Amino acid sequence: MMHPKAAEMFIKEQDDIAQDLVNIIRRRRDKHGDVQDFLDDIYRYTEEAIGLVCFGKRLGLLQDGAERAKLHEFTVKYLDALGKTLLGFPWWKVWKTAVYRDIEATQDFFANLVQQELSKIEESDKPNLFYQLTSKEPGTDARDIGLLMTEVYTAGIDTTGNTIGFLLYHLARNPNVQERLHHEVAAYKD
Repeated sequence: MMHPKAAEMFIKEQDDIAQDLVNIIRRRRDKHGDVQDFLDDIYRYTEEAIGLVCFGKRLGLLQDGAERAKLHEFTVKYLDALGKTLLGFPWWKVWKTAVYRDIEATQDFFANLVQQELSKIEESDKPNLFYQLTSKEPGTDARDIGLLMTEVYTAGIDTTGNTIGFLLYHLARNPNVQERLHHEVAAYKD
């Protein structure tokens, strides 16, 4: 998946996802240009972008809908619980705490989602890069692929979402760097 040709497969759709985020920002900003609770939008964006790589399709997380809202709700619940287990005293190692049960519930939800998506991928004639790469390994079964997809999906959202949040914060705090980046991107596009 690290090969440049693999990334090229996703450029058009990833650009569409980024444009959807830009449209959300335009709709949600106030008269000062600020967007409140923007981290939630960043996580929905990363869910959509990582979902495209894992599942080979858009998940619709930047649009409204009950199923999409449920997926996002479980993602937020997972990230919150994960943070609490990593930063707090590890009581969950002694007994099943509420946070531990939250992680179990979210992992079950993601495992079911991945199994549903794997069934669709196996029945489809549309290629899925992630599935193709992982299913070629000798001794790899659907359970292994499902576990790997779940890990890539949740870890990708966590790391990418936080990285984007920090990046945008520092760009906002440093207009000179923001301007330089704007010029570099504009020069690259031309």
